[in-house]
Amino acid sequence: MLGVKTDGSKLQVSKDKVAAAEEKDKKGFGENWRQVRKDWLKDVPEWYDGWGLAPEDEAIDIATEAVTKQSGKWILQKLNKEGADIEDHTCGPALKIAKRANFILWMFFVLFPWTCGYLMSCPPIHEKGEGLELVGYPLWLWVPFLLLVYGLLRMEAVATKSSIVAQVITSGVPFGGKWKYNKFLYIMLIVSLIYHMDIFTNGVYMARVYKTEQCMDQSAKNHMLSIEEIWHETMVSSAAGKTFLAYIPYWAWAVVAWASLLLQPAYALCYSYPLSPELQPPKDKHDDVDVSHPERKEIDHKYRRSGTDCAQYHVRFRSDQQHGRALQAIAESARMNAIYFLDPDYMHHQVKTFQPGEVHREMQRCNIRFFIFIVETIFPPNLQASFLCMERALVGNSDYVIFVSVAISLITGLLYVKSELTTVFNFHRLVLSQKDKFDVWESENGASRELQFKSKAAVMHSWRSKIICIFLAVFGMYMLVQAVLKAYMGAFVCECGMWNNHGFPLAKGCVAYEVFKTAGFPNSCGRTAN
Repeated sequence: MLGVKTDGSKLQVSKDKVAAAEEKDKKGFGENWRQVRKDWLKDVPEWYDGWGLAPEDEAIDIATEAVTKQSGKWILQKLNKEGADIEDHTCGPALKIAKRANFILWMFFVLFPWTCGYLMSCPPIHEKGEGLELVGYPLWLWVPFLLLVYGLLRMEAVATKSSIVAQVITSGVPFGGKWKYNKFLYIMLIVSLIYHMDIFTNGVYMARVYKTEQCMDQSAKNHMLSIEEIWHETMVSSAAGKTFLAYIPYWAWAVVAWASLLLQPAYALCYSYPLSPELQPPKDKHDDVDVSHPERKEIDHKYRRSGTDCAQYHVRFRSDQQHGRALQAIAESARMNAIYFLDPDYMHHQVKTFQPGEVHREMQRCNIRFFIFIVETIFPPNLQASFLCMERALVGNSDYVIFVSVAISLITGLLYVKSELTTVFNFHRLVLSQKDKFDVWESENGASRELQFKSKAAVMHSWRSKIICIFLAVFGMYMLVQAVLKAYMGAFVCECGMWNNHGFPLAKGCVAYEVFKTAGFPNSCGRTAN
């Protein structure tokens, strides 16, 4: 049943916007777009072929064929998405590699802190009246981590040769061709290296907390102040002092913060782990599989020609998942910057045939990702800052490596929040533009009440998602600034290290020496309790 036509004035505005988008897309696909994009992908050093890093001609040809067919629909601003996205034809090999890399990375994350904690040694126990040093970590722990990262970056480089083909053929050469493919790849891998650092810092932090708790059990026999006593007294003097939060031990908070990072691989699995075989019907006349049997075969990760069907399967969060979107979820969890960096540009073109609701579904995935990753951005840095403060409360000095780590968390957090806000805002604009396109299409062809309702609902949901993202960004930035302030005040201002946020002036948040007075226990302030 056809619905009521869109209001004339609003419809004209929508038509003008669609016409402007059509003119812009015509310029983007000039006469030589195929050759320019292929030349950039193939302009690599000779040794790339031997190392398996050069984009393959087969993938380039498949993606070019798919883009040639779909670009006509983009330019004509048609709402008739059919079949797989362009990336689904060529990113299968990259997905297979990314799954392995993601598994290796998170297995390392799970095992690393407990192995390190076992290998660490307790500091010497001093006589009564002297402070106790916190557990340090040997520098050789960097060796296994750097070897791991080298292997993961090597896998990322190999996977990128498949994933980047659809992105470049679809959206154009990145940065206007300022860098050749190999230089672009090196820059992306350097950023990926930086993104991997949190795996090491969080692992070492958890190992130090784990071992320090064991060592503090020994120090209690010598009547020494423990980090749990400092934590409890500090929490009691804070705004949460009269709540149950003041009675949760520090080690429990540390475990929760460390375990919260496991939400990232869980998110990736929910979008990528297949719960079914391939379910799409065969679309190639040469496919001899019986269409009447939907459970056709196990998932494979080979290139698929434009005329053949691309793998479609059930995952936890989607019933029609395909390789392209699954790869992006895995790459985000595995910190594969080279794979997901160009995805926003690619999606800007790919969604041009989507209904508004289909665009918003991808926007929702971004919000879920943002919520999960913001936990890592705000939770561990605050607890690491508290650990730094407690070290000064115990021994009178601080581990400035932790301070630098917290400061770096602020910088990377700012960059990440900016990136996420940009992505979500872009998707919001795409939802609105697809709604304009839908209004024009509906006025010319008519649309069912269900499609009209879904189109309007997508716009409303898009505004909601945007507001949620802004709230998460503001909250995340507040908590990151709080962590840096805590680390700074504990390391350089507060005499006894510990600090609670009680407003301005900041110094009034320093926890007083009297709070730590426990009969017979010394502390870093250079005094012994009476």
